[in-house]
Amino acid sequence: MVSTCKSQGVDVYVDVVMNHMAQGSGVGIAGTNYGGRSYLNYSADDMHHNDGDDSSNCVVNNYQDQHNVQYCDLEALPDLCTECPNVQNVLRSYLSKLKDLGVSGFRVDAAKHQNPPDLANVLQPFSDMPILQEVIEGAGEAVKAEMYYNSGLVTEFRYGYCVGDVFLQNNNLDSLRTMNVTCDWMPSSNALTFLNNHDTQRGQAPLTYKDGSVFDLANVFMLAWPYGYTRLMSSYYFDNFDQGPPTSPVYNPDGSTTCGDGKTWVCEHRNVANMVRFRSVAASEDVTNWNLITNSQVSFSRGSKAFLILNNDRNNAIQNMDFKNTGLPEGTYCNVIVSDDVQNCPTVSVDSNGDIYGVSVSPISALAIHVGSKK
Repeated sequence: MVSTCKSQGVDVYVDVVMNHMAQGSGVGIAGTNYGGRSYLNYSADDMHHNDGDDSSNCVVNNYQDQHNVQYCDLEALPDLCTECPNVQNVLRSYLSKLKDLGVSGFRVDAAKHQNPPDLANVLQPFSDMPILQEVIEGAGEAVKAEMYYNSGLVTEFRYGYCVGDVFLQNNNLDSLRTMNVTCDWMPSSNALTFLNNHDTQRGQAPLTYKDGSVFDLANVFMLAWPYGYTRLMSSYYFDNFDQGPPTSPVYNPDGSTTCGDGKTWVCEHRNVANMVRFRSVAASEDVTNWNLITNSQVSFSRGSKAFLILNNDRNNAIQNMDFKNTGLPEGTYCNVIVSDDVQNCPTVSVDSNGDIYGVSVSPISALAIHVGSKK
């Protein structure tokens, strides 16, 4: 799978679970027995445990106590002794095998429940690879996201909550300019950003695919705005919290897909895929020419490389409007929100002053152009 994906230019990141083991007892899918806090490659002594009793451990129940969070069992899952030499060797061997398979990086599950220096020690041999660490920081809690900055990127859950709420509630889009301060986000260079993920999609996230075009528009903003390392959700339809994925594949035998059929796969990323190149083209450029049209409509440039108009108004289009100082060089550009096919795309003309005239944008939609979409 990894080699096939790489041959098509797709990198694979593995979600690695290195904090805990399975609770209870039984036979694993590979046929190995587990139970009594003992597993293949691990003995009970390789788990955090109560003094003098390797068969028991404290439980995570006090998020104001760092030791409780990082040395006790989370939801009855036996907690690995991440500082123990044997555990570190097993974990490094696991990551090395994945790297040898050709994976491009790791997403570290439950990094918050591992002592930062111990986790950093495990990850050090893989410092040349992207590392994404799951740390859900709560107000007043002992474990802080900043403790993990030296090991890689850290999940910025507040991003999805703040940005999602603005788009869903149709609040003043002008607040997006200073949201990194008002929402107390971590520094951009440390942040992994997303509107929702596999956990928050089931309840906590203000915006999900169920919000349709508003969700797409918020993703357009996320990809256009110079903050963090962005992650797009691509999921399936669900009606209840515990519903699993469909049994049918995304692709049909004839090459068509089931994406967006309302029953199986959503494939949210497809609606904003062209904005990935927008982000790449504009990567080194600051936000300029911020223009609040109405509380629900805004435009801005990314230096001399890209220009975006967002219309989050549910009812009103932007009609035949002129935009000065886009920052872009003169030419004809594809609106990549619709298509980046230079032969068959709706176009926008920029004159020698960097201005565009007579632009219209439908409700809950956008217009995006960049120097890479110039015809």
